[in-house]
Amino acid sequence: MKKCIEFLDGISHKINNILQSDNFAVEVMPDYLREEVKRYPLAGGKKLRPALLAASCGILGGKPEKFLEFATAVEIWHNWTLVHDDIIDCDTFRRNQPTAHCRLAEVAATKFDLSKADAFKYGENMAILCGDLQINWAYNLIIKGQQKSKISADLTLDIIRKIQQFGAIKLISGEAVDVELAVKKLENITPAEVMKMIDGKTSALFQCSCEIGGALALGTFDDFRIQLLSDFAQALGRAFQLQDDLLGIFGDVNKFGKNIGSDLREGKPTILLLKTLQSASCEEKAFILGCIGEKDLQLSQIEEVKRIMISSDAYEFVNNEVQYYLQRAKEYLNELPENNYNDILHELLEYLVNRNK
Repeated sequence: MKKCIEFLDGISHKINNILQSDNFAVEVMPDYLREEVKRYPLAGGKKLRPALLAASCGILGGKPEKFLEFATAVEIWHNWTLVHDDIIDCDTFRRNQPTAHCRLAEVAATKFDLSKADAFKYGENMAILCGDLQINWAYNLIIKGQQKSKISADLTLDIIRKIQQFGAIKLISGEAVDVELAVKKLENITPAEVMKMIDGKTSALFQCSCEIGGALALGTFDDFRIQLLSDFAQALGRAFQLQDDLLGIFGDVNKFGKNIGSDLREGKPTILLLKTLQSASCEEKAFILGCIGEKDLQLSQIEEVKRIMISSDAYEFVNNEVQYYLQRAKEYLNELPENNYNDILHELLEYLVNRNK
């Protein structure tokens, strides 16, 4: 695990240096919006997508240090989706800090003496603009990365197309499916639909990062090893999100950095929830259905939901699914070159299984 932790720490440090020194947002107004554009990317997080890009570059013989701007771009891309997602989900807490729309609402309430409702609307509006700026910041870093690394214009265009394919169409479609599932009746939702949403919301940007990293090493996307990296990333994304769903109920709020139980409060149909409802008793099912959508969900209610999820074997089922997709991911890695970066990615898989945040 040591290689993985050192690699993640090293990538995180380098990405933060670029985030802090980059001048993209310097002319953004007002000043509190400028600060918010940079706050999310600098507020912590695992920097997992930049690490995947860098390791995928290294595993195919490239030099990740040459392409840090590209790695930073995928991190910023990830962060604009978080800003918008937090608005959609009405989340108030991320990475142990207020979400962007909540912090901007606080600024508005103080600065303009607005009512709570007007300040909240102002915060949402500004947070949407914050995410829009971050999209363009990511593209700006790709331009800088091309100039610095001297890769071809054709490869640069292919990288942008890849971001459009995975980071825009697939990812945003996954978010749209998530929004749609939230208003459908639970009995009409299948685990396969939820997995399709996961492939868009989570796996797509993992795949994008790995494919771009591999292409930067090879100078082209036209190589069978790029597909292996993509298949690895999809399996990893599925395992990662299923583990995230478990942590969303069973995690420690002080370590997880998000609201425990938020999926229940928002009525999100996770595979964990669907499997629980399939196996729970009528009384238990009625209790859980009563918790879904409850904005003031109490800790005692969450504890009872946890008990039911364990006793119904839903927790074990989802945990087994995590293990299955992690094994699939390892199998794809085993078909790629054996080197230090392959070791790092293997360790990364184990790290994600045992994570608590």
